Amino acid sequence: MGGFADLKADRPVGMGVSQIPWSSIIKWCEVHDIHDINEKDSVIRYFRAMEHAEYEFDEKNNKGKD
Repeated sequence: MGGFADLKADRPVGMGVSQIPWSSIIKWCEVHDIHDINEKDSVIRYFRAMEHAEYEFDEKNNKGKD
């Protein structure tokens, strides 16, 4: 799913990495004709899993670089 890359820039800027806003994910679903609540839930879980994997990857690869 290319949506994760599409929405990474929607993250709020602040003290560290934040989640992609729920509202951005829902809007992405609507633009891509995903209207079923169960499918939207699956997309949200996909995005959250991708964020978690990205966070773990960054943590592993940035150890000791402070």
